[in-house]
Amino acid sequence: KEKVFTKKFFKRVLLGIVILFGLLLLMDFVVMPLYTKHNREYELPDVTDRPVTEAMEILDSCGFVPLIKDSVYDEKFSPGSIIQQNPLPFSKVKSGRRVYLIVSIGEKPIYIPALIGLTPQDAEFRLREQELNLNQVFYEFSDFYPRGVVISQSLPAGEVAQKNQRINITVSLGVAPTTFEIPNLVGKSLDTAEKELEAIGVKIAKV
Repeated sequence: KEKVFTKKFFKRVLLGIVILFGLLLLMDFVVMPLYTKHNREYELPDVTDRPVTEAMEILDSCGFVPLIKDSVYDEKFSPGSIIQQNPLPFSKVKSGRRVYLIVSIGEKPIYIPALIGLTPQDAEFRLREQELNLNQVFYEFSDFYPRGVVISQSLPAGEVAQKNQRINITVSLGVAPTTFEIPNLVGKSLDTAEKELEAIGVKIAKV
């Protein structure tokens, strides 16, 4: 009986050793590789300046989760392209990491400001604020607008313009007088004479 018990005991011990050895092999060759692979870090590709659909496909194929965070004006990037990504390109991140993208909607449009009722100086300042330029200033009599304010502009307010586009304005001379006092133009250049006459509402008929 003791021999039978001893044999059974050794068989159990041997079986336990075999099972333990098998578990160790399983940990070394199956569990640990899967665990380390799961936590492995990968280099994040650079998708800046790429079309948004292409950028999202690249990130998705690499095991990342692309998400559009915002869309902003940017004249340096074409509309629909990626301006910025977070985390930054070539960062070491884990698979499945969310990557936030900022997309360009192109150059910010410039709108013609409302200039009517402003002084010529204020009108010029308002144009410069919008990256536009004042071109020519004309003068006309007006029964409605007081002298010295803008009564019309060459492009209507709210219209889309090009950067540095030139805008003409017309300034009120006030109510038209019944008589004119012609200034002394002798010795002045033709350009100066034209401007002085225009300022009082008199046009040169013939030179």
